[in-house]
Amino acid sequence: MIVNPIIPIWLMLIICTVLIFLIVKNKEHKLKRVIIVTLLFVINLRIMLPNGKNREISSNLDVVFVIDNTISMIADDYEGKVSRLEAVKEDMEFIVDKLNRSEIFSYYF
Repeated sequence: MIVNPIIPIWLMLIICTVLIFLIVKNKEHKLKRVIIVTLLFVINLRIMLPNGKNREISSNLDVVFVIDNTISMIADDYEGKVSRLEAVKEDMEFIVDKLNRSEIFSYYF
């Protein structure tokens, strides 16, 4: 079981405590509030149960690259010998190659 909370647990505990102890005149409403706040806390935890199976991403994926084409990209300072623009092109080719084989996203989906 993996817990990956959206809001840090310590902050969520404070929020839930405040929500529970707000003044409520009716005991029935107090019980409903406790149940709702408890469910809110559990939802925030984002509990995940890994099953060991990885689904691959579908092949109809749109990818857009935004590249800086200002004069600074001409500098030959990437690894001391290659221009920044050439390095960006190589990185894009690497990403496209990995996307074609669905290796990058198969871990996450």
